Formats: sequence, C-alpha cells, structure tokens
Amino acid sequence: MVLHNGPARVSSIHQRKGRTGYYITVATPKSLRSKLGNSIRKKVGNTHKEALANRSKVEAEIQRQIGKELNQLSLVEEVQESYKKNDLYELPKSEKELLKDIYQIDFDKEGKPTNPEEVALWEELDGKTTYHQWINKRKMIEGVSKSTVNGWHTKLRKLANWKGSDYLAELTKSQAIKFKDHLIQKGYEPSSVKNIIGTLNAFWNWGMENEIVEMNIWTGLKKRLPDPEKKGLPPKEVLYKATEKAVTNLHRRPINTTNTPN
Repeated sequence: MVLHNGPARVSSIHQRKGRTGYYITVATPKSLRSKLGNSIRKKVGNTHKEALANRSKVEAEIQRQIGKELNQLSLVEEVQESYKKNDLYELPKSEKELLKDIYQIDFDKEGKPTNPEEVALWEELDGKTTYHQWINKRKMIEGVSKSTVNGWHTKLRKLANWKGSDYLAELTKSQAIKFKDHLIQKGYEPSSVKNIIGTLNAFWNWGMENEIVEMNIWTGLKKRLPDPEKKGLPPKEVLYKATEKAVTNLHRRPINTTNTPN
C-alpha cells in the first residue's frame, strides 16, 4: 500500500518480555496517533519460522487498517478489507465473477486500460502476484542484506514503471527486448543495462523455480550489449619520454652543499 507520506515503518520480528511468541510493530502516522496510539503491535507466530511465514500477511493487514483510517486504500485493498482476506484468489468463483462485473475494465482508443486499479483487482482475483510480493517472499527465504533488497526494488520498479503495472509475470521476450532498448535510449551505460538485466534474469530464474513464471525472458539479452571500452597501454614512445623526463628532473634537483656542523 502506498500512503501519501510513505508506508508506515515496520520493525523487525521481535519478542516481548513476559510474552510467548513473536511480534511486529508498525509506527502509526502522526495524524492517527491520538486514535490508534504511537504504534500497532501484532503477534505473527509462536515460533520464529512461523513468524517469518506470517509476517507479510499480518503487515498487510496493519497497513490496510492504517490506510482505511487515512482513507487512502487502493481498490484492491478496499476489496480485501471488505472480505477480510489478503488472497482474493481464494474467494468462491461466483464472488470473483461478481466483482469483475462490478469493476469492468474500460480501454481507451489505444487499447490501454483507463483505470490501472481495476486491472490490478482482476489480476489479484486471478491469483497473480506483484513484484513486491516476490521480493518479500525471496528475502524471507534467502535472508539477504538490506542493500540487496533495495537494489531489487529499484530495478524491478524501473520495469514496473515502464510496463505500467506491478504485475510482471506475463511479460514476453519481445517486451523484455523493448525494455532493454528503452534503457539504452534513456541514456543508461551498457554496464548499467547489464546490471539491471542481470538482476531481472536472476529473479526470473527464481520465478521459474517457484512456478511463478514459465520461462526466463531475459536469457541472452546481456550478450548483445557492448563491453566498456578498455584503455590500451600507452605507446613505447610515450613511456620512453615519460621516463626520460623523470630522470632529467631528478638530475636537476639542487644539491645541498651546506656544511653540517659537527
């Protein structure tokens, strides 16, 4: 969920003195502290393993609670809140069809959806996941550093902004090539493009292992990018002149002829 003043900060999983189990604490926005207190704390599991598995779900519930109070819920979050469910894919088929009838997707003259939130709701109903969910799942399993996670967010956000959606699983090879061309046209150095594609390539490999995507659309795209130009060694003449100059300067240094008293 995106709030106007940024998402609420979430603490790491922790234990409470005199209590069993594990908890997370979410800082409350200043405008809501008189009503909700300085923070919202919820239990996420009896064991650390259980807490890791439940953290994203409980965090989403708290963020929705805050968003509801601020009147800043997205369409997907509003529907999740009304059904008290994080995973709308689990709704009965009749309920999903009713929601799709209510929130039908309209298209403009170019064939693009006029309301991205309606598209996001349909994708949520069809069981698709956002790149944010991918990152949360992967970081819990792999236990990577904060800087690595920030790098994932930065690079996947570039792709999501280009596509106009946080749902990336159905991107095609053709779209992957177009995104690479887009980065080059935006002035990214070949080394930066390789770095971005390298991260996306690793994520799609992970997605295949977790049955999120069917193929890796980024395979081979780095090969078509030029390597940075390597500066060759200077010619022998240049090296010779540089050495000659250094020797000449050495000989020109004044000799100290002052007698040192005994």
